[in-house]
Amino acid sequence: MVLSRFNSFYLTIFILCLKISLFAQKTDHWETAVFSNDTWKYLIGNSEPNAFWRLAAYDDRDWRLGIGGFGYGDGDDNTIIDSCYAVYLRKSFSIVDTAKISAAILSIDYDDAFVAYINGFEIARSGILGGYPPYNTAGMDHEAKLYTGGQIENFTVSKSLLSKCLIQGLNILSIQVHNATRGSSDLTAIPYLSFGLVDNGTYYRPSPTLLNLPRGESIDASSLPLISITIPVNQTIPTNGKKINAFMRAIHNGPIMKNLLTDSAKAYYGTIGIEIRGASSTGYPQKSYNIETRNDLGESRNVRLLDMPSENDWALISPYNDKTLVRNALTYQLFRSMGYYAPRTQYCEVYLNGAYQGIYILTEKIKRDDERVDITKPDFTATSGDAISGGYIIKNDNRGNDEESFFSNYSEQGMAGSQQVSFIYEEPETEDITAAQKKYLSAYIGAMENALYGNNFTDKTLGYRAYLHVPSFVDYFILGEVSRSVDAYKKSKFYFKDIDSKDGRLYSGPPWDFDWAYKNIPEGNIALQCYYGVTDGSAWAYKSIDCNHSPAFAGWVPRLLKDPYFANSVKTRYVDLRKTILSNSSLNRYIDSVQTTLAEPQIRHYQKWDILGKNSTGSPEVDPQPATFTATGQQLKNWLAIRLNWLDNNMPGTYTPGITPVNHLQEAPIRIFPNPSTDIVFVESDQMLDQVELYTMSGIKVMGQSSMSNTIKLTIEHLTKGLYLLRTKSAHGIVQLHKIAIN
Repeated sequence: MVLSRFNSFYLTIFILCLKISLFAQKTDHWETAVFSNDTWKYLIGNSEPNAFWRLAAYDDRDWRLGIGGFGYGDGDDNTIIDSCYAVYLRKSFSIVDTAKISAAILSIDYDDAFVAYINGFEIARSGILGGYPPYNTAGMDHEAKLYTGGQIENFTVSKSLLSKCLIQGLNILSIQVHNATRGSSDLTAIPYLSFGLVDNGTYYRPSPTLLNLPRGESIDASSLPLISITIPVNQTIPTNGKKINAFMRAIHNGPIMKNLLTDSAKAYYGTIGIEIRGASSTGYPQKSYNIETRNDLGESRNVRLLDMPSENDWALISPYNDKTLVRNALTYQLFRSMGYYAPRTQYCEVYLNGAYQGIYILTEKIKRDDERVDITKPDFTATSGDAISGGYIIKNDNRGNDEESFFSNYSEQGMAGSQQVSFIYEEPETEDITAAQKKYLSAYIGAMENALYGNNFTDKTLGYRAYLHVPSFVDYFILGEVSRSVDAYKKSKFYFKDIDSKDGRLYSGPPWDFDWAYKNIPEGNIALQCYYGVTDGSAWAYKSIDCNHSPAFAGWVPRLLKDPYFANSVKTRYVDLRKTILSNSSLNRYIDSVQTTLAEPQIRHYQKWDILGKNSTGSPEVDPQPATFTATGQQLKNWLAIRLNWLDNNMPGTYTPGITPVNHLQEAPIRIFPNPSTDIVFVESDQMLDQVELYTMSGIKVMGQSSMSNTIKLTIEHLTKGLYLLRTKSAHGIVQLHKIAIN
């Protein structure tokens, strides 16, 4: 190759790319410029090719000529090649007028992984790591589709990416296809390149029907992060069992830029473990998943995913049962605003093996962690004392086959001697918890229930208050009743306990799984005031204990409400919250914000899942189902207004200011991540933050931001490295100072 020729051509490409204008928005039709069965240049990849092989100026005269597709083993390849690590392909094509092009699609049937480029710019990849993967890099196992009657996969190339790489005149499409192993029984490369055109003129060749290209519509980027998951060939995702390894790309270009599947997967690119999660929800067409971010050895790996604190356990929650797409996120936001941890969420759109799955809610799983349920790590060697008193997470729920539990000494109604109610070990899990820890937990709950159901239960020292963190039980009660959740107590009802030296009382929460809440469901018994189908806002979630239900759960609330201290605490807290986060205007603003965020992606979601206006999906509802996404939000607002009006007039207790310490007035933990950092710092609290300021260690203010939010993002890349003081002020006036390091 002549280097002067290369440098001249590369400079020409660079200048032309800078001069290309933005491509038109609207697509009139599609045509194909490169066909699989065209004549290509190819190189068997048993050694590393010249570094410039991706560029049009590269001299490929020593490469072989062949008719695509390329490969062996599947019986549908026009050019049969020998077994190899990889095959390298080059095909030139001419562009008539870049201004006529709105987007491009690379359609490719491949086995096992590939990276594709136009003029040296990467436009698509699947199943392989590395900026420019070496010839002997193993791809993820992936089976070709066409030879078994399946559909070719499409990879969209955005207008912005095309504006960088496509030029008027001669261009080069170059592709490297890799095997999962050197001795693999098959390899396939069957590629096509098509362009969306903005007028009805003819510029290239008619597109074959097997490509399944869009019918004239433009391809828009998503305003939400994108998650693309690839499952290994001949495997299926297990249901609530041992996770299988899969490959995940997460694309998140920030709050301003939109996202395309072909964008760089900077948010996450690598291995995950995945399983289908849920009970009744496993029957929904749109499945929910548990995922674990992993390293290449299959071990758990903590990562900061979609701007949430670093961890490895996540849930991709399907909102199939919630046409508003907001119920879980709203519930968790309310509990955080009350002053506690609740799972963080991030809306995203998900693709599985290239097929669109709709909008999902990426959610933190409930577990012990400094950035989640912040309790002490259990000491598995302890048998007594402070060390064995925490930290624990337990729950009432349907017990899985791999879960163990211990039984209460009381029935749901507080009758001694019954063992209906079980508490499932959530953390430590069944396989980890020791006999001493089991004995301690059972004894603690037993002592608490003896105090709760005893004659002195209202006594501050001798009664339940010595064992329960009252503010959290008050706030969870309010949350369960505002939402009138059918599952508020009987399913996914979590409790946690830290060591005694760090407030070892039992806390109620965090909340989980409220998709059956905030709606009228024909379930319960109207005579017993636990009927969820009434439309006048009445009935009580806690009274579901009197109705047919499963599983059995801890029936502590009816007893707690018999204590005037607890009932008055509920009334007082509720009245105060109605002035702030539970005001009609505050709730409506949150719903409106989600409706605005999802306005564009919900169109794709409901094209995929045609369920708007239908009452045959998820929980059966009494009310007619809205036919539009906007109308679902309005129906939820109306439901909340009716429910809150009823609660205003029926909430038990008497308004008694100062009756009980309120958790949200205490110093809530401030989470700063990443710390140290080089460019961006997130400041997060369970309380609403009013103000965040950054000072040098000598007291000079260098940055400040005001925002009534739980999370504030600071861009600090312009600051010099060193230690700084971060000053936070909550909406309730609590000021805290923290040190952060800038690298």
